Amino acid sequence: MTIKTRNIANAAVTTAKLAANAVSAATLSATLATGSISLPLMEWRDASVTANQVGVIAVGGLGTAGSGGILGSDGATAATLKRRNLATDKSIELFWTNGIVTEVHQHIMLPIDVDFTASVVFKMRARMAGVTDVPTVAVGFWQNGAVGAYVASTNQGGNTAAVTGTSIAEYTFAVVSANLVAGSRNVTLTLVPAAHATDILIVSSTWLEYTRK
Repeated sequence: MTIKTRNIANAAVTTAKLAANAVSAATLSATLATGSISLPLMEWRDASVTANQVGVIAVGGLGTAGSGGILGSDGATAATLKRRNLATDKSIELFWTNGIVTEVHQHIMLPIDVDFTASVVFKMRARMAGVTDVPTVAVGFWQNGAVGAYVASTNQGGNTAAVTGTSIAEYTFAVVSANLVAGSRNVTLTLVPAAHATDILIVSSTWLEYTRK
């Protein structure tokens, strides 16, 4: 594929610079300099089991640890996946029913163009079903797998701002560069909401953003 100057928003990038490998993230537009990693809602799994293993498949039903952590419609003990309306709005959302604060987790690989000298930012769009509760969401960021002797991962995550109100808003947590392990691309992410005894927490999308090197 040939990249032409007009395909790139920043005029500082020229054909000559492309040919000379003189293009860096700094010379690209903000959009091209920022990478994103989708975290599909249907890839999150229940992690509320007490053992190290993910829940076995043969025991339990959807939404329980016994289904391998697959999220479904059983919201009694775990987060759930639901369509907003069977007839008129079939978009999928991730729900934590009021009183449910169980953990979900997902594994990803960081791309080869991640700049480990810049932050990696978790982002989600979420809302509450009511206006009583304003829970934060604890984001776990467990990174390991760099070449060499195995080093156990430690959580470099933290809390988002409090999810407030019934309108969708964007909430973030940034893992700063000092807490990233350069060259380690295995990341397990976890989400745990704070207490919300009255209102349902609803998440409509999750993703990571990073700076390209």
